[in-house]
Amino acid sequence: MVGSTAIGHVLLLATLPVIGRLYDPAEIGRLGAFAAFLGTASVATALQYDVMMVSAHSEREAVALFAGVCAVTGPVALIASAMLAWLSSQAYLGFEILPLNAAFWMFAALVVTQLFFTLRYWVMRDEAFGQIAKVTVLQSGVRAIAPILLYPLSATWVSLVAAEVVGRCAGLRTLLRGRGRALREAARGLQWTEVARAFRRLPQVPLAGVPSALINASAQYLPLPLVASGFGATAAGYFGVVQRAMQAPIILIGRNVADVFHARVARHVREAPERVVPLFWRTALALVLVGAIPGLVIVLVGRFLLVSLLGPRWAEAGDLLAAMVPWSFASFVVSPLSRAILVFRGQTLKLIYDGLSLAGVVFVFWLARRTNAPLTSTVWMWSWTQATAYVVYFLVLTQVVKRTPPASPSLPMAAP
Repeated sequence: MVGSTAIGHVLLLATLPVIGRLYDPAEIGRLGAFAAFLGTASVATALQYDVMMVSAHSEREAVALFAGVCAVTGPVALIASAMLAWLSSQAYLGFEILPLNAAFWMFAALVVTQLFFTLRYWVMRDEAFGQIAKVTVLQSGVRAIAPILLYPLSATWVSLVAAEVVGRCAGLRTLLRGRGRALREAARGLQWTEVARAFRRLPQVPLAGVPSALINASAQYLPLPLVASGFGATAAGYFGVVQRAMQAPIILIGRNVADVFHARVARHVREAPERVVPLFWRTALALVLVGAIPGLVIVLVGRFLLVSLLGPRWAEAGDLLAAMVPWSFASFVVSPLSRAILVFRGQTLKLIYDGLSLAGVVFVFWLARRTNAPLTSTVWMWSWTQATAYVVYFLVLTQVVKRTPPASPSLPMAAP
C-alpha cells in the first residue's frame, strides 16, 4: 500500500508541469483553498466512526458502523458546505477567493470522499490490501489526467475541482464493483437499532477523536487559505504547488521508513526492549543524513528547476522552495519516528505537537499581517515555527521510547 501511495504521488507530480503551464496560478490557488477546506472537514464528516470499522468486534458491528456513517455523512457534509459558503461570503480565513457555488462542489466532494474512505476501511478489515493498492493508483491516475482533459471545457478552478471529484468517484466505483455484493450480503436484515447500539458502544469516538483530528487537520491545511487571505489567490497557488513538491521525499521515502521502523520497534518491545532506544537513534541519524540531500539540492538549484518545469510565471514560487526546507526536513526526520507513539500507546502526547503546530500557524500569519511582511518572509517564519514544533515532538519521542513497554504493543498498521 505504501508503494501504491508513492506511485500515485509520482503520477500527480508527473503531470504538474503540464497543469502548471495550462492553468493560471490563481486558479490553482483556488483549488488549494478548496482542498484545504475539504481536508479539514473530511476528518469530521463521519464523526471518526469510520476508523473504528477496522477494529469492530464482529462483522455485524462493522456493517452497523458502515450504515451509520452513510447516514450521518449527508447532514454533516451539508453543514460543512454551508459553513464554506458563509466563510466565502464573509471574506474570512482566505476562503473569499472561492465563489459561493464552491459550496455545491464541496458537498459533492465531501460525500464522495467519505463514502470512498468508509468503503476503504471495510476492505482494510478484510486485509485486501492488494485491492486498495490498485484503487489508489487508479484514483491518482484519474486525478492526474482529468485536469488536462477538462481544460478545454474550462480553464478555471472548476475543472481542477471536478477532476478531484471524478478521481474519487473512480476509486469509489472500483471498490463498489469489487466489494459491493459482499457488503450487501453482510448488511442483509440490518436494523437501525443495531446501528444505534454500535454508536452507543463508542461514545468517546466523536468526543475525543473529532477535536483531536480537527486540530491536526487545521494545523496541516490552514496555512494555504491564510496565504490567500494575506497575499491573494496567486500566492496561494505558489504556496500549494511548492508544498506538494516538498512533500515528495516524505511520501516516497519517509512512509517506507516509517513502516519498517514501526515493525521493528514493535518486535523489539516484545522480544528485546533494550534495543528500542539504539534503533530510534540509528533511524534518526539515517533520516538526517538522507534528508539533507534533497534539502541541499533545493537550496542550490530548486528555483531554476521549478521555473524550467512550470514556466516563467512561476518564478516567484521558486523563492518559496528554500523557505520550506526547514519544515520539509524536520517533517522528513520526525514523522517516521512518530510511529513510536503508537507502539508505546502515547497518542495523547501527540496533542503537544498538534497544539504547537496550530499555534505557530496562527501566530505567524497574525504577525505577518501586523508587520506587512512579504510572502517569502512569511513562509520562512511559518517553516521555522513548524520545524520548531517538530523538534519539540522529537524530544517528546526520545522520552517515549524510554518508557516501560506496554503489555501488548500495537501492531504495525498499513499506511493510509
